[in-house]
Amino acid sequence: MEPVQDAELWEGRTMKASTTWAVVALGAFFTLVYAITSSPNLPASIDTQTNALSAHALAKTGSPLIPEYESIVAVPETAGHATWVVDSPQGPVAQYPPGAAIVAAPFYLLADDELHIVRALSPPYPVGTGPLLLPDMWPGAVTAVVVSVSAMVLLGLTLSEIGLDRRTVTGTMIAVGLGTAVWSVAADSLWQHGPSILCIGLAAWSFAQPGRLKWLFIASILLPLVRPPVIAIPVLGSLGASLGQRDWRPATASIGGSALGLTALGLYNRYVFGQFSITGGYRSGITESVASPDLGFLFRNLWSAGFASDRGVFVWSPFLLIIALSLPFVFRATPLWVRGMAIGSVVYALFQYLANRYGGGFDFAFYRYPIEPIFGLAPLGATGARYLLERDSRLLDLALRLTIGLSMLAHAVAAWRF
Repeated sequence: MEPVQDAELWEGRTMKASTTWAVVALGAFFTLVYAITSSPNLPASIDTQTNALSAHALAKTGSPLIPEYESIVAVPETAGHATWVVDSPQGPVAQYPPGAAIVAAPFYLLADDELHIVRALSPPYPVGTGPLLLPDMWPGAVTAVVVSVSAMVLLGLTLSEIGLDRRTVTGTMIAVGLGTAVWSVAADSLWQHGPSILCIGLAAWSFAQPGRLKWLFIASILLPLVRPPVIAIPVLGSLGASLGQRDWRPATASIGGSALGLTALGLYNRYVFGQFSITGGYRSGITESVASPDLGFLFRNLWSAGFASDRGVFVWSPFLLIIALSLPFVFRATPLWVRGMAIGSVVYALFQYLANRYGGGFDFAFYRYPIEPIFGLAPLGATGARYLLERDSRLLDLALRLTIGLSMLAHAVAAWRF
């Protein structure tokens, strides 16, 4: 029996190695595609311009403050026209958490020291904001490409390690990497979504095999500094990992890291805005919406997030609807951490659409809020895709291929145009 066992072991290792090389090859391909379609120049979204200003300030001065905006923030009407730089007791600063800027700061060390005078008009506002000061945008685009490709590679490695075959792994990478807003938004410029999915990818990769707790800890510290509500995804995933492995360390690493990250965010906001909080410069209406939930608003938001013609995730990535229908059939067959991340993705989505409008603003294609839930649900979705393909149904196979192709075409056009 030993020769047979050795042969099976060798075959398993060979298959895993071939899948790993396929993942790496796809990572190289994504790097090329994302780099070609990224947005290294103006005009850009006001969100990405704001993150770029913060990253430039951190790289050049070691401080998040943007003193060059003293005269700009003195005119309240400028808020939201070209940046989300707001006034604070310390001086002008971005309203966002500093995580995305921290990730991009090393790349901004290579940018010009001085801000450039530009003239910007941010639709749909009817008035121009006049001359503005903005940094080079290319370091932000480089950051977006690097973190998005890294997240995709981590996803592929994770899917391989939970036992999915090469076809399912590579197919999932292609569908998520080219058929969703991971390409057209996260990999385009310095949104918060790229660093967010990198943290989710690190967490999933850490859950897939023991011995990677330090990476889970690091991701859990960084994620609250990027997009605080997203911590629901790795935290619930870590609870599933601890239950499944009968080991308290994954939950401790994720919950402990998240607590440190939230504490660091609170201290940052206390320094900048004068109050210990996790909301920082965001408008108070967000916390009020969560504290006093409007279920009608939530239902309308969720429906629009799924099916609105402009921002509907199932309209512009229709293959996700087919995959979603398979999830109940495979949920109990997946590792507990996969289920935990899936539940965390739903929790985050509910929070997001309870707190904010579904559209997510302007100056980008299709949708952006579903990016993190898509990534958190990807291991479960990949298992669902395999389940559907194993039904040996030509109709299902054709439907998946057609909807993935249409999704890729839509996001290719969006990535090129925006």
